[in-house]
Amino acid sequence: MKLLENQYAVLVLCLLTVPAAAAIAITWPQYAAGAMALVAVASLSVRFVQNRALKALCYMLLGFISFWGAGNALFVPLGMEVQLFSFLPFLLLGITNATAALVAYNDGYINGLIFASAGLIAILFTKGPLDTGGADRFLITAMGFTAASFLFVMFASWAKSAAWALYNAFKASIAAGVIYGLLYLLRLYDVNALNFSNFGALYAKLSGPFINVLWMSLLANVFIVGIALLGYELLLYVFALRRSVAPDRVLLMKAGEVVGEEDPYAQLVTRLEKFFKEFSNYDVGEAAETLAGMEKEYYELARVRADAPLRQNAGKMLMEARSLLLGLKLEGEKVPAAAPQPSKAGRLEKKPELWAIPKGSVVLLEGPIGSRKEEFGLGLLAAALKGGSKCAVVSFEPEKEEEYIGEKGVQLVKVEQNINDMALSISHALEANPDFMFFNVLYWLIPNHPVQTLSGFLASTAKKLKKSGATAVFVMENEMVSPQELSTLESIFDGILEFSVAEKDGYSHSRYRVKEFKFKKFDPDWREYW
Repeated sequence: MKLLENQYAVLVLCLLTVPAAAAIAITWPQYAAGAMALVAVASLSVRFVQNRALKALCYMLLGFISFWGAGNALFVPLGMEVQLFSFLPFLLLGITNATAALVAYNDGYINGLIFASAGLIAILFTKGPLDTGGADRFLITAMGFTAASFLFVMFASWAKSAAWALYNAFKASIAAGVIYGLLYLLRLYDVNALNFSNFGALYAKLSGPFINVLWMSLLANVFIVGIALLGYELLLYVFALRRSVAPDRVLLMKAGEVVGEEDPYAQLVTRLEKFFKEFSNYDVGEAAETLAGMEKEYYELARVRADAPLRQNAGKMLMEARSLLLGLKLEGEKVPAAAPQPSKAGRLEKKPELWAIPKGSVVLLEGPIGSRKEEFGLGLLAAALKGGSKCAVVSFEPEKEEEYIGEKGVQLVKVEQNINDMALSISHALEANPDFMFFNVLYWLIPNHPVQTLSGFLASTAKKLKKSGATAVFVMENEMVSPQELSTLESIFDGILEFSVAEKDGYSHSRYRVKEFKFKKFDPDWREYW
């Protein structure tokens, strides 16, 4: 599941699935159903793609190859009308419609319609599922088959549960069967040659083919769509998820989790308000753990509901909570009596060991809340400042970091939440040619931007820093991202310092190690920070 959160991996999966399915359908047509099933499995992974344009491209590619296979199976040359009543083509069409329904059931009707609309393009390459001859009949046939697929998309997306989805699939199959039946009659008979004055004879002539097509469509679509939806519900059960239908999308939430009907962030905002009211009652570890849990929840919601009204409120409240922790020196854990104690100003009377970062390097300090990575970075900045270096703090509230280190003369760079404005502020700060810079902005950027946007911003910033010759450290909670996203972000930095918290003698001890440093020899062993 984690691999699928990498949208580039999903794109590669789609690009590999399309030619593979085409090759199977052409070389081994008897296994065409397997090729369609392969497309269906790949389609489920596309919901993890955050970029809308990339997601639409994936759905279009998969929709095209799926309807292309079904269209080829339904293609019957003129003079071979007896093949129109074979059940196998309808089975393949049922798999394709089931895939379109799955996309809608899994990722909302908009994406389902994108998938189904690719069928109109696919029909152009198959001369229409029926060799209708004239351009007018071809257009009617293409629009008819596309409209029938849209029905499965819409009926599936409206369903609140698998039971309703199966009932809706039955209704959609009837409506689609009527459309297919009319299209087949259009192929078999010339409207101008039919005698509409004799209704009995007309009914006897048309009812047989029409009912036959309706029956085959109903049987194939209800069976395949039903199997697909029930299989999907089984997957949700296995992964302890539940499906929540929003007006324009589908949310997958943890089983038992209550989400506000009007806004999914409502419950999170309520808990944050309670967190602020009861903050004085928390100890360091409890406050850090509670905040980390809410940040993870916010991050998961931000993946699927980036436009909810309360999202911005929840984000701002999380920023305030983080600033409160930093301002009150609650980033660290309890300190044993034998360990050096911080003074009232927040400075250490005896500094712990700080690993010397090579000059001009851009380094990431990663670890969970409470691992003292912020304090470590600020310790490096304080040491550089005392050594006569020009230093800068880039943060949403840099005065909090200044108060923490207890030293004046630091360039304070207050940035805005907009990533473009932030990049501009950093460029202006570099005009002062600082020697050392401390960045505490990723805790806001990670939940609010897709990894490709964030990696582009960090790569551009790192390039600016290297050009100016400044040494820089960034801090980040590594639990906020997936392993694949973490690997993408880590690749931008020259070095990675990993922090953790371990229990020893009844106290929480922070430690760190050099996880990676490009083109440098380093000791990977853990070092005690307290």
